[in-house]
This record gives sequence, C-alpha cells and structure tokens, in this order.
Amino acid sequence: MRTIKCLGVWATCHFMTHHFFPAPDYPFSFINTSFAAEHSESGSKLDQPHEERITISPAAAEAAGIKTEIAGPAPISDKVNLTGQIVLNANKTVDVRARFPGVVNEIFTNVGESVKKDQSLIKIESNGTLESYNINAPQDGIIITRNTNIGDVALDKPLFTISDLSTIWAKFHVFTKDISQIKIGDPVIVQTLDERQSANATINFLSPTVDPATQSVLAIAELANNQNAWKAGMIIKGSVLISKVEVPLAVKTSALQKIRDNTVVFAKEGSYYEAKILTLGRSDGEWVEVLNGIKPGTPYVTQNSFVIKSELEKSGVDHDH
Repeated sequence: MRTIKCLGVWATCHFMTHHFFPAPDYPFSFINTSFAAEHSESGSKLDQPHEERITISPAAAEAAGIKTEIAGPAPISDKVNLTGQIVLNANKTVDVRARFPGVVNEIFTNVGESVKKDQSLIKIESNGTLESYNINAPQDGIIITRNTNIGDVALDKPLFTISDLSTIWAKFHVFTKDISQIKIGDPVIVQTLDERQSANATINFLSPTVDPATQSVLAIAELANNQNAWKAGMIIKGSVLISKVEVPLAVKTSALQKIRDNTVVFAKEGSYYEAKILTLGRSDGEWVEVLNGIKPGTPYVTQNSFVIKSELEKSGVDHDH
C-alpha cells in the first residue's frame, strides 16, 4: 500500500507485489513473475508476458479524475482539416453612398449601433440644389464602418457599411491536394483555434477558380450568428467530413499511453487497472480502431490515464532499487 499525490490530492493506492526482472533500457519490466510461476506448475511457458497491474481505490480514482468508458464499436471519420477566417456575409453587407455630391450637415448614427431599414443615417446638403436630403438605411443591420464627419464633402466613396450579423461566413482556403475531396453540401465543424467555440455547418460555396498566389480554392460555410458570438476577423479551423465507417472495436485516443515502445490503454478489471498492449488501425484523432489487445465490453480509462502510468513507472523504479 502506498500513499500518493494524484493531481494534487493525497490518496491511497495498492500495488500488486511483484518481482521485477531488471531491464537495462527500461525503468521496469513488464513481466508479472507471479503469473509465470503460477503457470509453470501446469507446464506453461515461463516467459509468458502479462500486463502490469495497479489497484486504486474508488476514492483515489475519483480524486485523481480517472474516468472509464466501455470499449466497443465506434465511427472512424475521414476528414480534411482546413484553416480560415470569419468574414462578413457579403450577401447581407451593403455600402451606403450619397445620391448627390454635397456637404454632410448631420449624422444620426455611429459605428456599432443597430439600425432598421429606412432609418435615417445622415443629412447632406446637395451642391447642385443647395437643398438637404436624408440617406436612409437600405436594410436592417449593424453599422460596421463610418467614413464621414460633419462638414465633409460626400462624393462617391462609401459613407457607411451596414451588415446583418445574424449570419456570418466561415471562409477557408482549400489547397490543391484536397480540392477533389471536398464538394458543396459537405458537413464541416467550425472551431476557434482554442476550440472554445464550435458550430456545425455545411460547405455552400466553392470557388470555380484557383487563387494563383496561394494555389488554393475558396470555400465558404454560412454560420448562424444570432448571439453575435462569431466576430469577423477571427482565425478559425474547419474539419470537413469526407466519409465515415463503423469499426467493430475502437478506443478514444485520449486513453492511449506509451510505455517503452508499446501503445497501451489501462483496462479496469475488478479492482485492478491493467495495461493492455494494443495493435491499432485507423484513427480520426478522436477514435482509433483496435485490431488486437483488448476485448469488446472492457471498461478502460479515458481520462487521466497518465496518473496510472506515472505510478506504475514509480513502482517499477522502486522495485528495481
């Protein structure tokens, strides 16, 4: 029995009593000698490998944040990963210009304010007639830019830019190696780089031409933005789903640990957490196919498995010394 500090919490863990075979390159051996001795009496091979075990009480596991799930079938997705930026929806963004050249007499709104269609934005005195006229908002939206002040002469440059932010665009660059895989209608998961913000969308525009400077094709997905959570200028990433196949046995990639040259998960068997060496197949970053090493229906650690790995390694070092 040993008292350990798991993620800042002191708790009690129980380790199986083993003799460890020294290994020159590794901190501990992966051979369970009590298992080998037990099988030697019945004529089994003495060098049969057995995964290392550790017993952790429920209280210690909870304190360490150790969580388990059941190994079983899961979908493996084939995805194309993209980077891009949030931009204004060009179909719902307008520039407001003066109808006739003149001097700006009054301004009724400012950047960031909401306006309604036909709401007065500005009053201009015409150079030709010296009469004043108002310019009204052509649509509902937010004032994105204001490019004039009282006393300016309004010519043909935009005075305001108004955008309806209820929808916004995720604009991606698709490089030539991926162009053939992506089509209009493909689902895409849009995320901020820190992954704190995410939305499901579909690709609804693909440029018919390649940008000669970047050798990429422009792809656009429209996002609902009623809470104005997506801001123009945000750098984003996208994951476009190309295909999905159900595999009979998979585990979460968050469960994987490396011990020596082996990839393992920690299976929960009764009161034990036991390292299982896996042979792996396809992966999509979230799930990985398991070809050998664990049985369907086995509970395995998906969160904080590094705590178990760390304690096993410390146990191995202690026994070696």
